[in-house]
Amino acid sequence: MFMDIHSYSQLVLWPWGYTNQVAPNGIQLQTLGRKFAYFNNYLPEQSIYLYVTDGTTIDFAYGELGVAAYTIELGTDFFQSCSVFENTILPTNMRALIYAARVTRAPYMLPAGPDSLSVATVPPGTVVSGQPLVVKSTVNDKRYSNANTESTGPGTILNGQGWYNHALFG
Repeated sequence: MFMDIHSYSQLVLWPWGYTNQVAPNGIQLQTLGRKFAYFNNYLPEQSIYLYVTDGTTIDFAYGELGVAAYTIELGTDFFQSCSVFENTILPTNMRALIYAARVTRAPYMLPAGPDSLSVATVPPGTVVSGQPLVVKSTVNDKRYSNANTESTGPGTILNGQGWYNHALFG
């Protein structure tokens, strides 16, 4: 994954910047961009809709290398004070950046499915070899910005939160 951090505009942008044609992985880029925007509450959009650009690093990283590439336009002013950065911009964007690190191994697939919010064995404790293991997980499929929408395809299995219990055998 490639992240280009800029100031300012409170935007999450993805390729292309020189055409309004959707990139080959356009839906997947938009899905992940909407996930980032869920966390930082910025507007997610294809970069051309800010203004026409050519030769940008995200277009190059995506076009030449196939890397999921984003520009995050931080803050509300070109020069922000250190206190604004530390107290507002960093906390606003940290969860989006942590999410980027979490899905970097499969950025075109993982964001389309629900997010696991918690996973635990039931009852908690030691797992005994050969015995059933029940795993309880809370998942959520609503962690997207609603500013722009797309069809997320078959990977989307919930419209809210749900519990899943699975019996696993060792």
